[in-house]
Amino acid sequence: MTSLTFLMRIILAGVFIYSGFSKLIAPVENFVAVIESYQFLKPPFIYPIAFALPWFELIFGTFLLTGFLSRLSAAMLGFFSMLFIGLLSRSLFLKLPIT
Repeated sequence: MTSLTFLMRIILAGVFIYSGFSKLIAPVENFVAVIESYQFLKPPFIYPIAFALPWFELIFGTFLLTGFLSRLSAAMLGFFSMLFIGLLSRSLFLKLPIT
């Protein structure tokens, strides 16, 4: 592994660890409100996603940082990133008030 690859892995892992941790220490209602603002999920699915997603970010970010299951972790974090970009693009296209 090159130094640049290792550095990028550390940075990406740090971003997801920070993101997951910051969502976990805040009240879940804050993240629920963010998810609701995208107007994508039906109400019964919002709370389970709001509870699970921060844990996935934290766990897969930690796995990527430590090198444990790094390919799976990178794939999952890439999927989360693409999903977020897609939802953000959809929201901007629909002119939804995303904060």
